[in-house]
Amino acid sequence: MLGRCAALLVAVGAAGLLLYIERDRFLGAEPVEADPAVAAYQACISQETAPIEKMLADGVIDEARATLFSSRAEARCRAQNPN
Repeated sequence: MLGRCAALLVAVGAAGLLLYIERDRFLGAEPVEADPAVAAYQACISQETAPIEKMLADGVIDEARATLFSSRAEARCRAQNPN
């Protein structure tokens, strides 16, 4: 009888621990607010790379130049948005 009670306690404890560890999955995670610095960086990157992608698609520049221009655009956006 004592062994069964101990086994039941272990099972209930394990189930409780599992529910605690996976609580976000069962209860739903709280929404995380986007960092304004990250949003500004992403906006800068999309604004800077759009013309590069268009020039590449139009055949104005080759892949090597597009990579070079993209890396420069990324550096410029990182300098403007250091976070």
